[in-house]
Amino acid sequence: MRKLTRAVVAATASLCAVVAVAGEASADYPTTPFGRYEITGGATAGGLIWYNWSVGVQGYVVDSAKVARDTTVYFDFYGADDFYVGQTRTADGETRSFNFTVQGPIGGITKVEIQLCTVNGCTVAHQFTR
Repeated sequence: MRKLTRAVVAATASLCAVVAVAGEASADYPTTPFGRYEITGGATAGGLIWYNWSVGVQGYVVDSAKVARDTTVYFDFYGADDFYVGQTRTADGETRSFNFTVQGPIGGITKVEIQLCTVNGCTVAHQFTR
C-alpha cells in the first residue's frame, strides 16, 4: 500500500510541474481585450492572444431575439498591412461563446479589425495591432 501511495504522490507532483510550466509559457504571450461593443440588438466582447505568427480569439457574441434577427461579429486579420483572412461568429437570439486561433502568414498577423453587425447596421471597425 505504501508503494502505491508513493507512486500516486509522485505522479501528482509530476503533473503539477507540467501544468505550472505550461501556465508560465502561455503567460508569455501578450493579450489585448476588446469590447464590450454594442449595437441595437447585439453586443460582443473578448480578447486577442498574440502568439508568434498567429492570433487566438476568445469571447462571446450576444443577440437579442426581441430586436434583431441575428448578430454577427466580423474578424479581419492582416499580415504586413495586407488582408490575410476573415472569420465570423454569429448568434441568433442567444449568447454564443467563441474560442479559435487563426494561423498567420509568414511574418505573422500584425493587425486585427473587429466589427459588429445586425440587420440594423454595423459598428465602426475597431483596429488592434501587434
